[in-house]
Amino acid sequence: MIKDYPPLLQKSSELVEAWRKTLQAFDQFSKQSVKGCFFHMKMKVMLKILHHLSEENKLSIYDEKIFEYFDHLMNHYQKTIQLFQDNEQEIKTGKAKEILSGICTVLSSQLKQFRENQMVEQGISDPKASVNPIKAEKEKFLMDEKINILNQLDDLEDQWTKEEMEKTLLSLRKHLIDLAKDDTQQVQCVKEIYEGLIQNLKGPLYKCYAKKSKKGIEKLNDFHLRKAANFYYESIKQEKENVEAIIKIQVNALEEEMKNEAYEDREQQIIQEILHTIREAYQHLGKEIEELEQFFKEAEKQPNKIHISSPEEFETYLKVQGMDAYVNDLNVKSKLNYKDREIVEFNENYNAFNQIWNEFKKELFNHYNDKINQDNLLRRIDLKLQNNMELSQKIIQSFSDFYEKTKKGAGEIVETEYTPIIEGIGETIHIKIESLKESLELFSEIKNEMLQRASEEFKEFISEKDFEKITEDLFEKFMIESMNEFPLEESDFTKKQLAFLDGKEEEGMAFLSDRLLRRQEKIEQEADKRIIKFLREHLLFEMSTYEEIINYSVSKLRESQEDFIITYVKEIDALTHSIEEILKAYKIEFIHPNPHEKFNGKEHEVLMAEVREGFQKGEIIKTMNKGYMLDGQIILKANVIAGK
Repeated sequence: MIKDYPPLLQKSSELVEAWRKTLQAFDQFSKQSVKGCFFHMKMKVMLKILHHLSEENKLSIYDEKIFEYFDHLMNHYQKTIQLFQDNEQEIKTGKAKEILSGICTVLSSQLKQFRENQMVEQGISDPKASVNPIKAEKEKFLMDEKINILNQLDDLEDQWTKEEMEKTLLSLRKHLIDLAKDDTQQVQCVKEIYEGLIQNLKGPLYKCYAKKSKKGIEKLNDFHLRKAANFYYESIKQEKENVEAIIKIQVNALEEEMKNEAYEDREQQIIQEILHTIREAYQHLGKEIEELEQFFKEAEKQPNKIHISSPEEFETYLKVQGMDAYVNDLNVKSKLNYKDREIVEFNENYNAFNQIWNEFKKELFNHYNDKINQDNLLRRIDLKLQNNMELSQKIIQSFSDFYEKTKKGAGEIVETEYTPIIEGIGETIHIKIESLKESLELFSEIKNEMLQRASEEFKEFISEKDFEKITEDLFEKFMIESMNEFPLEESDFTKKQLAFLDGKEEEGMAFLSDRLLRRQEKIEQEADKRIIKFLREHLLFEMSTYEEIINYSVSKLRESQEDFIITYVKEIDALTHSIEEILKAYKIEFIHPNPHEKFNGKEHEVLMAEVREGFQKGEIIKTMNKGYMLDGQIILKANVIAGK
C-alpha cells in the first residue's frame, strides 16, 4: 500500500492537491466562459428588442420632430420679436406700432412659456436645457426598458445557474486535456457553451424578446404615457390656432391700417418683413402639423408593420449574430495571442500538476522495484535445473556404488557360463556412468546459460512498456475518477483520490507480477524443454537401456543356483529399486501397462504385435520397457507387445 512507502505517499498527496487545483482553475475558466457567453447573448437579445423600439417603430422615428417643429415655431417667434425690437423706433405712423407691439407681446408670452414656465411645470426638462425633451423622455423610457430587460434576463441566468451550472461544469471537463495541450481549443469549448445555452434557453429568451418588443412598442405609441410628446403635440396644435388668430385679427387689422394711413416706404418695408415672418411661421407650422397628422393616421391604419421574428428566425439570429460573432471575436483574440487570465492560471496549474505527476511516476517505479525481488524470480528456475542435476547425480552415484561394490567382488567369481554376462553388465554400467557424467557436464553448461539468460531477462524486470501501460491507465482513470467530483472540497477530495491511487497501486503491482510471471513462465518453459530433452536423450534413455539389461541379461542370471550369482542378482535388484525410488522422489512417473490393458498410442509404442490365446486385438500382452512421465508430460513411451 502507498502508506507503507512514505516517499510515494508524500508525492501522492502532492499529486492529488495539484490536480484539485487544476480542476478548480478549469472550472473557473468554464464559469467565466459561461458568464461571457451569457453576457453576450443577453446583449444581443436586448439590442434586438431596442432596435424594434428605436429603429423600426415609426413613432420612435418621428416623435422627436414634434418638439423640433415646436422649436422651429419658437425661433420664428423670436425672429419676429427681434425684428420688431430692432426697428421699433422707425415706425411712427398710425397704429402700426401699437398693433405690432401687441402681437409681439403675445409671441413673447408664448416664447417665455416654451422656454421656462410650462416645461418646468410639466417636469419635463430644465428650462435652460437645449435637449429635446421628447428625445430625453424616450431615452429615459428606453433606459428603463434596458434595465427591465436586463433584470429579466439576469433572472433567467440566475435560474439557469442554479439548475444547470454544476452539470455544465462537469460536462465541460472533458475538454480539459485538449485545452491544456492547445489553447485554441478554448474556441471550441466556448462554442459548445454558447450553443448549449441557446438550445437550453431559446424558449424563455424568445418569450422575453417577443413580449418586451410588443409591450415596448405599445408604450411608445401610447401618447397618454408619453407626457412630453403629448404635451408638445397638443401645444403645437394650439399654437397653430393662436398664430391663425393673430393673422386673422391683428395682421388683417394692420394691413387695413396701412391702406388708410400714409406710411413711409421705410415703415412699410419694416412692417411687411415682420408680417412675413409671422405668415412664414404659420405656413411652415401648417405643413409640419399636416405631416405629423398624416403619419399618425397611417400609423393607426397599419399598427403592426414591425416584424417580430418567429422562434426559428430568433434562434438563427442568436446563432449568427450571437454565437458566430462571439466565436469570431475569440478567434481574433487568439490570433493576437491574447489570453484571458483564467486560461493562464489553468495552464500554470496544469503544468505544475504535470511536473508532480512525473515525480510521482519515479517514486512509483522505485516502489515497485523495492517490492519485486529479482533473486526470488531466479530461485525457482534455478531450483528446477538444480533438481534435474541432483536427480542425475544420484542416479550416477547409485550406478557408481553398484559398480565399485561389484568390481571388488569380481575376483571371487569362478569361471562359469555366467561370467561373460556379469562382465558385460559391469562394462555396460561403467559406460552409462561415463556417459551420464558427460551429459551432466553438458547440462551444467545449459543450466548456467539458462540462469544467465534469466538474469539478463530480469535485469530490468519492470519493462518500460509495462510501466508506461500502468501509468497511462492510472493517469486516465485518475482523471476520469475525479472528473465527476463536485464540489472540490479539499478534505473529501483528497481522501477519496488517495484511496483511489492506493487501489491502483495494488492493481499495478498485480499487473506487473502477472507480466513477470508470464516472463518467468516463458523461461521456465524453456528450462522444462531443456530438462525434458536431457531426460529423453540422456538420463531416461540410459534407464531404458538399463531395463533391457534387467529383461535379458539379469533374467538369465536368475536361473543360477550359485550363491555368488544369487547375491549379485540381489545387488542389481537393489540398484533397480534404488533408481526407481530416486526417480519417484523427483516426480518421475512410470508408464507400465499391465496385461490385457487397452493399447494407448499416447503412452505406448508397439514393438511387436502377435496373436496369443486369451488376448484380444489391441490388448497389451507384455511390457518390454517402462515409459516415463514428468508433470503429466510423456518423455518416453512404454514399449509393449500387443495382441492382433
